[in-house]
Amino acid sequence: MKRLITLAASAALFTLPALALTTTVDFTEDEGTQTWVFEDDGTGAGGTATAPDGTTGTYTFDAAAATLCGSMPEGDICVTFDAVMDAPPAVGDSMTYTSTIGTTGTATITAIVE
Repeated sequence: MKRLITLAASAALFTLPALALTTTVDFTEDEGTQTWVFEDDGTGAGGTATAPDGTTGTYTFDAAAATLCGSMPEGDICVTFDAVMDAPPAVGDSMTYTSTIGTTGTATITAIVE
């Protein structure tokens, strides 16, 4: 389930219309940091995520609600962010979040490839 939480959290960092093709994000929670790679589907509202172990899943994002929902083999989960970015994403941008199962953390963009 932790893998799914991280998937959902990362997508909100880069769900604006002018997205990079691939974005790498570090997720930090009390238990440590995980690095994820995200590929936008071209809509700015979802795409594919790859976990540190190579497992892939999908995500969707509702910008108006600042809520992202992710789907991984182990299940579905949603996260709500403290805010929605109002500018294109950049390396170093961070966002805090709370999941539907009560976990919290910070996601930070570490690489963007267009």
